[in-house]
Amino acid sequence: CQPKSFMLSDLQLTKPSMVACIATDFYPGNISMTWFRNDRIVQGPEWPPAQPSTGQLFRAESLLKLTPEFSDANANYSCQIHHQASKGPEIKTIAPRDSPDFQLHPSQ
Repeated sequence: CQPKSFMLSDLQLTKPSMVACIATDFYPGNISMTWFRNDRIVQGPEWPPAQPSTGQLFRAESLLKLTPEFSDANANYSCQIHHQASKGPEIKTIAPRDSPDFQLHPSQ
């Protein structure tokens, strides 16, 4: 069964933040996740432990910890998910500028 995936984030400028990449409803339980900033790997690949979910399906998550800086305003952070039931990698992307708590203030 191919995974369903989504991301959760609390990105805040200059504050330690976290982005979660969550995959659910997949089988078998082997899955890998890799984090990118734009096109460069920043974490992984890693094989998070798959937890039983509903029926014989599994769930897994990977966390990326970062402190967004002004230079991250135009960056994209992506989680690439590899699972044998998928035809190719699934990619979920988030940009700090899309987070309601991420605001750029011009220097005075």
